[in-house]
Amino acid sequence: MKLAGEAILPSYQILGFLGLFMALFAGLGAVVTKQTALLRPQNPRAQFIRACLSMGSNFLNVIALQHLPLTLFYVTVFTAPMFIALLAAFFLREHLTLPKIIAIIVGFAGVVIAVNPFGTNGGDWIGFVAATGSTICYASSSVWLRRMTQSESILSIAFFTACVEIVTGFGCMLLFHAAPVSTMLLLTLASMGFFCLTGNMLNFW
Repeated sequence: MKLAGEAILPSYQILGFLGLFMALFAGLGAVVTKQTALLRPQNPRAQFIRACLSMGSNFLNVIALQHLPLTLFYVTVFTAPMFIALLAAFFLREHLTLPKIIAIIVGFAGVVIAVNPFGTNGGDWIGFVAATGSTICYASSSVWLRRMTQSESILSIAFFTACVEIVTGFGCMLLFHAAPVSTMLLLTLASMGFFCLTGNMLNFW
């Protein structure tokens, strides 16, 4: 995703290709394993909400990676466990013990020290805002996913999300503009889709 952003592709175009290759690989996997029936969502409304959160996270990731060094980007998104713990306590009624609360506070302090927002660190405020927004979307998606995995298959969640990203990304390309894509860049985008799909499915499991 970082390499695609450095190729000056619009964020929505990267999102569209991400969804395209994720859908292709998910569909191919379903065909090979003869599980195409698992691609169909059981609860389209819940799937759509989760897909929008995931898409928002991916879209903001693209923006953040265009404005932050990779190391700073990951330092910032490592606040995700803290957001997930807080959202789980609020929405899933999971109990936050004192050690967990202390861990959240210390973890956040560590991220602030590492990011060093008051010093010169090579990033800009657009990147940090995008990375933080992405983390919040990811945390919300993870909490929402906790409820969905009881009724939805892993393939269905991945495939549905990819389809929403295709419609949004390529829809924006029709409304605005699309940058040319070389063969090497297309391979980079395909790799991005493959690794993103693999990571998402392992996360769902």
